[in-house]
Amino acid sequence: MAALPAQPLPVQASGSRPPTLPLTRDVVNNFRFQVAVMLKGQRVLVEAFRWNYQGGSSVKDFLLQKFGTNKRMKEIFNKDQRDVLDSGKPCEEYDISLLNILFQHACGTAGTATDGAGQSLGKLVHELKQERNDISHVNKILPMTDQDLLAKLVRLETLLCNIARLAGSHSGTRSDIIDDLISEIQDDFKELMTKVREPLSTSDYNMLPQLQQEIKLFQNVLQNKVEQDSRLELESVYSQMWDVALVQWLYPDQAIRPSLNFTNLVIKEDTSSSMPSQQHQPRIISHTDILEVRRRDGGLPDVLVISADGGMGKTTLLKYMMEKWVTDPLPFKGLREVSALLYLQLRGSTVGSWQELLENLLGKTLIDSGLMVSDFVKMFLKMKTVVLLDGFDEGNKESKKLIKELVNLAGNLRIVITTRPETVDPLTQIVRAKKKGMNLEVKGIRREDRPFFVQNTLNCIVQAPGAVNDLKVKILEKLDSLQLGNYDLDVPLTLVLLIILEVEMPEQSSANSGLITDVFSELTKLMIGKCAERLTLKDVDDAVDKIVEYHDFLEELAFKGLTRNEHDLLPASVAALKTKCKDLELPDKELFSGFFSSKRTRRGLQTVLIWSYPHNRFQEHWAGSYVMKRLLHTPRLPDLSWLLDLETMTGLMEANITQKELEQNPVLKIILEGYESNVAKISTHPNIQNVLCCVTGLLADPYLDTIDAEARLGLLENLIPALLRLVNFGLTFKNFFSDFSAPKCNYFDAVYRHMVESRWQKSVVDACARVLRKHETWSTSGDGFHGLLLVLEHVTPERLSINMEMFHMPPQLLPALEMFAKKEMKIDLYLVQHFISGSGSSDVYLKTLMQSESSCNLREFYGKLSVDGIQLLPSSLKVLLVRTDWDGLRSLLSTLPQLQNLRVFQIAMEDGGARPSPESLDRLSFSGEELSIRSPCPLPKDDVGWWFQVAQRLLPQGKEYAVFIVYPETREACVVSRADLFSLLLVLRIIPEFHHKGALAELFYVTPASPLSEGDLDDLKRLAAFLGVSAIFE
Repeated sequence: MAALPAQPLPVQASGSRPPTLPLTRDVVNNFRFQVAVMLKGQRVLVEAFRWNYQGGSSVKDFLLQKFGTNKRMKEIFNKDQRDVLDSGKPCEEYDISLLNILFQHACGTAGTATDGAGQSLGKLVHELKQERNDISHVNKILPMTDQDLLAKLVRLETLLCNIARLAGSHSGTRSDIIDDLISEIQDDFKELMTKVREPLSTSDYNMLPQLQQEIKLFQNVLQNKVEQDSRLELESVYSQMWDVALVQWLYPDQAIRPSLNFTNLVIKEDTSSSMPSQQHQPRIISHTDILEVRRRDGGLPDVLVISADGGMGKTTLLKYMMEKWVTDPLPFKGLREVSALLYLQLRGSTVGSWQELLENLLGKTLIDSGLMVSDFVKMFLKMKTVVLLDGFDEGNKESKKLIKELVNLAGNLRIVITTRPETVDPLTQIVRAKKKGMNLEVKGIRREDRPFFVQNTLNCIVQAPGAVNDLKVKILEKLDSLQLGNYDLDVPLTLVLLIILEVEMPEQSSANSGLITDVFSELTKLMIGKCAERLTLKDVDDAVDKIVEYHDFLEELAFKGLTRNEHDLLPASVAALKTKCKDLELPDKELFSGFFSSKRTRRGLQTVLIWSYPHNRFQEHWAGSYVMKRLLHTPRLPDLSWLLDLETMTGLMEANITQKELEQNPVLKIILEGYESNVAKISTHPNIQNVLCCVTGLLADPYLDTIDAEARLGLLENLIPALLRLVNFGLTFKNFFSDFSAPKCNYFDAVYRHMVESRWQKSVVDACARVLRKHETWSTSGDGFHGLLLVLEHVTPERLSINMEMFHMPPQLLPALEMFAKKEMKIDLYLVQHFISGSGSSDVYLKTLMQSESSCNLREFYGKLSVDGIQLLPSSLKVLLVRTDWDGLRSLLSTLPQLQNLRVFQIAMEDGGARPSPESLDRLSFSGEELSIRSPCPLPKDDVGWWFQVAQRLLPQGKEYAVFIVYPETREACVVSRADLFSLLLVLRIIPEFHHKGALAELFYVTPASPLSEGDLDDLKRLAAFLGVSAIFE
C-alpha cells in the first residue's frame, strides 16, 4: 500500500474529551521508536546485567547482604521495584529503571568502566534510562518524521552497541558472544525501518475476508517460526544438560552422553494404584514405546508416571530421550513428531507455572518473537508438546503447583513425570482428578543385557582398549558370585559402582567376600583415598586425618538425613558441611565433589548445584557406621536376650514396643534420638532395615582395622537381639491377586541377611533361628538365599513361600531348591514372570523340586510349563497358575484327574503348536473353587467364536467360571470398540451351543475403547443377560 502522508495532529478543544488519535505515519514512527527503546533497549541491558552481576541466585539476598538492612533497600528502590525483587522473577522481566539501579549496586565496578572515548558504562546506561523516561513521562504521542526517526534510531543503535561492547569487555565475556549480541541489535534496527500498511477504515467491509485470511496466514507463519526457533534454542540448551556423570566423586571431570551407556530397561505397567475392578495383568513395555503405549481404553495417556527407586535410571532415561530428540528421534516411537520437548528437573526448581516453564527454557525465543507472553504460551498448547518432569519426589510446593496447572490445561500437551515409589499415590491423585494417566515402573536391567552394560561402562572409564575384554570377563564372573540382593544386581548405578571397584581396587575387590557391607566399605575407602591424594597434591597438611574426621561428621549427617528422608542435601546440611570444612581448614569444593554427586538446575538467574548421596546404599552404609560407633561407646549393655522371646512385630511398631524396650534397647534409642513419635517410621522404613544389616556387617568385619575386632564381635553377640527386634514381619507381601508386583520389602529376607552379613557368627545364627521358630510360614524373594540355606540346617519351617519376581532366575535358585526338596515342609513356588509374561521356562525348577528323593510337599505353584513339566505336577497341589501351549493343555487334561486337592486353577494359553478343534477336547477334570482360562494374547477378533467353543468344551458343567478374552494390543485394536461389543455378544448368539439362555455361564470382562452411553450399556447388559453371560463393563 501507499505510504501515508505526514499530517499534523488536530488541535484539542479546551475542556473536551481527547479525540481518537489518527494512526498517521508520523505517529507510527513514534511507536517504532518506543519499541526500540522499551523492548530492544531492555533486552540489551538484561544481557549486560547478566554478564556483570556479581551475586548469587537471589538478587534480593545479595543486596540485603551488601546493604545490611531493609531501610537502605527502601531508600534505593521504590515499592514496585522491591516487589519485583521479592518475587524472585528472572532478570528478563526487569525494566530499564530497575536495571539502571542494579548496575550501580550489584555489578561491582562495571558502572565505572570506560571506553576509548572516555564514556563510562554507567553513563551510557543512564542515557538509555533517560530515553525511557522521556517516553514514559510524556502524556501524549508526538508525531515523528521519517528523518527524525532515522536519526534517533541511528543514535540509539550506536548507544546499545557501545553498552554491549563495554559491558562485555569489562565482564570478560567471550568476544563471539558480544559480537552475536551486536549483530542482533543491528538486524533488529534494520527491521524497525520497514514500512507499515495503511490501516483499514470502518467502511472497508469488502476487505475483511482478505484481512482474516492474512491474519490466519500470518499466525501460521508465526507459529512455524516460533516452533523452529524454540527447537533451536532447546537443542542448544539440551546439549549442555544431557550429559550424565558415571561416578562424579571419582571422575569429577568425566561426563558422557546418555547414548554411550544407556542399556535397555525393564519397564512394567504399574497397576497398584488402580481401582480393584480395573486391575489387570501388567504389561512389560519397551522404553522405545513409552510415548506410544496405550491405556486399556485404547487412548494415549495424557500423563505418564514413571516410578523407580534411586539409581534405577529414571533421569538417564529422560536425558536419553532429550538427546535422541535432538540427534536421532527414531529409537523412540512418536518422538519425531514432537514439536517441543520441554525438560525440567524438579529438584530445587523455582518454576511454578506453565508460563514460567516456557520463560525458563525459551526466554530467547519469547523475546525474539515479539509476542505477548500470553499469546506465546497458547502457541505451545497448539503444538505437539511433551513435558518431561524429573523427580516429583524431590520437588517442592512450586513443583506441585506446576503439575496441578499442567493437568488442568487443555491442548495438545502430554506429560511424563518420574518419581520414587513412595510418592506415586499422591502424584496419581493429582493426575487422576483431571487427566487420563498411566503408571509405569522401572525394574532395572535384564540379566542378558548386563554384559552390554559392563562393556559400555568400561569403554567410558578404561583408557586401554585391550584391557576392556579381560576386565569384562572378570567383572561378569564376580557379579554372578556376589552375595548381594537380586534386585541390587539389576540396578544400573549399583552395577557401575561394582565395576568401578574392580577397576580401581582389583586386589581388594578380589579379596572381599562380596557382602554388601564389604562392597561399600571398600568404595568408601576408595573415596577417602582419592580425596586424600587430591588434597596432598594441594599441600594440605594431615590430609588423611582431616578427611577421616570429616567423614565421621558426614556419617552422623547421613544417619540424621535418613531418618527424615533427606537424600538430597538440604541447605542446612550443606551449610553444616561447609562449616566443618572451615574448621578443618579443608577446601569444601574438593570435599563435596569427593563424597557427593551433583546435578545442575536453574534457579532464578543462575544454574545452581544440588548435592546428593551418590547412591542410597552409601547413605545407609555411612548411617550404619555412625550407629555402630555410637554403640561401641555405649556403657556396658544389659542382657538383651529377652527381646528374642517377645512376639515379632506384625504391624505398626508403636503397637508392639513397650516402655521397657524404649528404655533398654540401645539401637532403638539411637534411631529415635528421644523422639518416640519416630517409632512408626521405623516400622515402614526399608532403609532402616538396610542400616541394621549394615551394623551387623560392620561389627563382624574382620578387616575393619580402625576398631578392635574382638570388641566388635563381643558387642554383636550382645546386640543381635536388639537388631532383630526391629524386623517387622507384618509388612512382608502385598496380596498377589490384587497386585502382580513382587513384595517391596521381604522382612524374612532381612533376617537371613543378618546371618550372611555376620559371616555366620554362631550367636547371630542362633538368634535368627530363635526368631524364625515363631513363624510357621517363612518367605523369601531371593535376597537372602545364603542365609536361608544356613538356617535350615538348624530349624525347618512348616511352610516356605518362594516368590521370585525377576525375569531371569538367579543362579542360586537351583541349588537352593535342591536343598529345599530334601526338607519335610510345605513349599509354595511362585515364578511370577514365567506365568505373567511367559519369559523363561519353569520346567527345570519344578523338576529340581520334585526329584525322586524329594521330601517336600508342593502346595502352590505359578509358572510356565511344557508337556514334560506338567507331568511332574504333584497331587499335593492346592493352587496352580500355569502358562502353557496347546500340547501342554492336552497334557493337563490327562494330568488333572490326579490333582484331586486342587482348589484354585488358572490356565494362560499361548498359541504354540497346532490349535485343537473344539470337538477334540475333553472337559477339565476340576471340582475346586476357582477356575479361569485366559485366551492366547493376542487373540484375533475372528477367533472369538472359536475360543468360546473351546471354553465351552473345557469348562466343567454346573458351575460358574471366568473366561478371559484378550484382544490384540495394537494401536488399531488394543481393546474392544463399542461396535465390537455388540458384534462379540452377537457371536455368542449365533453359535448353536449358545442358543439357549444359560448354556454357558461365564464371567466376561469388557473394556470399551471409548465411554459407553447409558443407552448402550443398557442394551449390552440386556443382550448379555439374554445370552446367559455375566458381563462386567469397565
